[in-house]
Amino acid sequence: MKTAAKSQSSDADTLKKCLLDRASCTDSRFKSSTDFSLDDVVNIKIVDRASVKAAPADGSSAQAAAAQAPLPSIDMEILFEYNSAEIRTDQYAQLRLLAETLAAPEFSNYTIAVIGHTDAKGSDAYNLDLSWRRANEVANAVSLLSGLPQNRMTATGLGARRLKSEADPMGPQNRRVQIVLIPRA
Repeated sequence: MKTAAKSQSSDADTLKKCLLDRASCTDSRFKSSTDFSLDDVVNIKIVDRASVKAAPADGSSAQAAAAQAPLPSIDMEILFEYNSAEIRTDQYAQLRLLAETLAAPEFSNYTIAVIGHTDAKGSDAYNLDLSWRRANEVANAVSLLSGLPQNRMTATGLGARRLKSEADPMGPQNRRVQIVLIPRA
């Protein structure tokens, strides 16, 4: 019993470390290979520009660099049944870990974006819909498990538009949920 609790504590520390310092994240379970910047999350309509904390609007190259810098993010493999957006019951331990981590004070100034991804099987329209439904289910579960208000969460699906492995477009590593932290205004 103590070993399981120790392992979960270690996983929570690793998850937090990966979110707060992407460069030092070495855990392949959480390491994200797909970056999103403030400009990205605004341009693909995950959030609107007024709701994000941005660098002062002075038109400088520092401001432009800040808007294009990668946001804190992790990848998580949350498993679903084939052709379903219903979260498998064996995935709730991992979702609880995520929920507890995101409820920590270090993350209180962020909107939490849950971005669903699929592999390249199926049509673009089907994959977009499925990835959105799965992201929405994960966002709802994290909100429920963490007690975080729904207005702190947003969900979107990108289908197969940002594969984790371009070399293996049908591979299971592409079927994932990405968590992106967006600074709130």
